[in-house]
Amino acid sequence: MADSNVPAQLLDIVAEAADVDLSAVTPEKSLRDDLELDSLATVDIATRIRDELGVKISDEDLAGLQTVADLIQYVGRHS
Repeated sequence: MADSNVPAQLLDIVAEAADVDLSAVTPEKSLRDDLELDSLATVDIATRIRDELGVKISDEDLAGLQTVADLIQYVGRHS
């Protein structure tokens, strides 16, 4: 990743959307099952990633991202 702050920023975005403590957001966590994010919350995450990190996630790609690690890898590949 070009920006070493991206993982921390990404984890902050996910923690806020899930309304959980940052320590609860680990790479292996499932966005839907573990963090209980619904489709609206995942769209909010994608919007914030676009606005704050400059990475656009299409709706199709977003549907395939299942874990926090998936998000980190996606942002890393597209930043």
